[in-house]
Amino acid sequence: DPYLDLAPTNNGILAGLVSITAGCAVVDVGYAAFIGVIGGLLCNGFSALLLKFHIDDVVDASPVHFACGTWGTIAAGLFATPSNVKMSYDTGSCGLFYKCNGNGPKQFAANLVVALAVIAWAGGISIIMFSYSQEGQFITG
Repeated sequence: DPYLDLAPTNNGILAGLVSITAGCAVVDVGYAAFIGVIGGLLCNGFSALLLKFHIDDVVDASPVHFACGTWGTIAAGLFATPSNVKMSYDTGSCGLFYKCNGNGPKQFAANLVVALAVIAWAGGISIIMFSYSQEGQFITG
């Protein structure tokens, strides 16, 4: 029986939304669509990677939030326009692909540092939590 599985469609929509969240105030509409499409592709690729390594993620939360959230943070450091950053934050910064008094590389580096810090924090907390669990149940004694 052929059937329509809406989960990948829903995850693709969520992937696009998560991907553009970090940069929604500072990127132009065309780049927002591009960031969202890349997020959808990343979500599908990351989901396939999890299946290949036999990692269980029933609702594909990791591809949607980890892969696309990281991409969105990095993309904001690439595509932030000087005028949108000025209007939103009243600073002279911009993404790496724009000229704004040499601040593009600094903004991109800052976004990379934030992405890595979030990965380190979430990964570290996950390792601590899972190391104290056994077969899905937390050890109480």
